[in-house]
Amino acid sequence: MSFVACSYNILANAYIEPRFFPHAAIEHLRPEWRMGALADAIEKLSAHILCLQEIEEDTFTLLERRLAKAGYGGVYLKKSGSRLDGCATFFDRSQFTLGDVHRLVYDDGTADQPASGNIALLLELRHGARSLGVANTHLKWQAPTTPAEQRIGLRQARELVGALPPCDAWIACGDFNATAATLTLDTFWSAGFADAYAARPDDFTSNANDLAKRIDYLLYRGPLSGEPHALPTIDATTPLPSLEQPSDHLAIRATFQWR
Repeated sequence: MSFVACSYNILANAYIEPRFFPHAAIEHLRPEWRMGALADAIEKLSAHILCLQEIEEDTFTLLERRLAKAGYGGVYLKKSGSRLDGCATFFDRSQFTLGDVHRLVYDDGTADQPASGNIALLLELRHGARSLGVANTHLKWQAPTTPAEQRIGLRQARELVGALPPCDAWIACGDFNATAATLTLDTFWSAGFADAYAARPDDFTSNANDLAKRIDYLLYRGPLSGEPHALPTIDATTPLPSLEQPSDHLAIRATFQWR
């Protein structure tokens, strides 16, 4: 019994400043175009599980209304504090039944720094006789030169892995703001997760700061195998968002099979 899972940072409208997207046409940054284009793109992904990041409440309402007509249920969790976006997970009701929902607000504040407000949305889904956990998160971005002991995303990854309740299998996905060869991802490798895109190292998902890279992940552990779907080719100056890609990230998908 197989299913398709997708992770997609859809780019919050609140974070759009044209100077940060020097290669994108201004019309592709406007919410009045992007919202319809995103809804179309997300529906065409034909995934049984959709994990979205940087989704604002009004965007969730729009997508929930549209995807409900296609048979999806959805759960939304806004980041804490004054943050305007969050994570949403949609699932195909013909394939999955929703069990417990766990909402994790990262405890990452320090004496010198307030908490980031970043969160993880954890769903327990029933797929036939099996339980599947789905962790959808957006880890904190910091400059790559930030020392390991100061990396908030690393602390968040460790907290997330430690918070996962028992399930037959887990998918942990989202925008991790880190490349595969970092301590942040080592946290997941040490916890038994595999990378659905490990065999496709040149499938990049973002080119922020004119650097093509993959910082979005579909990780899995337990009795699953994952087959990635190939991504369009992007380089350092590929326009994102664009007519073909309504976000500054590419959506990643994999077909998972129970073993």
